[in-house]
Amino acid sequence: MQTIIFAAGLSTRMRPYTDTCPKPMLSVDNQPMLFYIIKQLRDAGITDITITTHYYASVISGFFGDGKSLGVSIRYAHEDKLMDTAGSLRNIAIQRNEEVLAIGGNDYLPNLDIPAFVDFHRIKKGVGTIAFIETHPPHNPRNFGQGVLDVDSCLINFEEKPEKFISPLLHTTYQIYNPEVAEYIPKDVTNSIPRHLIPALLKVHTPVYGYLAPAPFLCVSTKEEYKWACENIKVNTVEKLRTL
Repeated sequence: MQTIIFAAGLSTRMRPYTDTCPKPMLSVDNQPMLFYIIKQLRDAGITDITITTHYYASVISGFFGDGKSLGVSIRYAHEDKLMDTAGSLRNIAIQRNEEVLAIGGNDYLPNLDIPAFVDFHRIKKGVGTIAFIETHPPHNPRNFGQGVLDVDSCLINFEEKPEKFISPLLHTTYQIYNPEVAEYIPKDVTNSIPRHLIPALLKVHTPVYGYLAPAPFLCVSTKEEYKWACENIKVNTVEKLRTL
């Protein structure tokens, strides 16, 4: 399975930390947040990785290079014009014509069993599967997409950062999509997975499933979340996080 990691954003909410550094490269326990995601993928046997870049792209490519030192193969999809997550997904899905594991470069689910997640997606046979996490500190549900699942784990309602609380299930950005998802994403248009693609799929009743992932979820989108991540990722990262 190929993987795309979204790391092209401008990271404006995290300034001044991101004045000269893309958000996925913020240091947590002396390593960039992105390092933990790549290591997690490698440990799950996933080594084909594409990283989208735009803002301070050289900081990312200069650190990871071709990925060989970490035991993976890294390509870079540089965007002169930001395409947002769905726009980036479309371009890569079209080129490769295979299912894609897509992850936000500043989001980390350390206890996710990726092979089980992939198996769930393939068994359900939907166009996509999203890993959801139940709300827990320090995350404010208002800052996340919220999903509602039926008894078969099919997504029946989704709202990105809703004003009114609809569900304790938060969108984590760990998600798998089949190549036909490109049909629902307009060409050469900036397009977001939570704001545009997921609602488009639900509108035409194309099945998307939700996979409930175990805590914790480390998302670095606010300064408070970054502080929490720094406090909870220490030496022996995986062993410590499994106890949270």
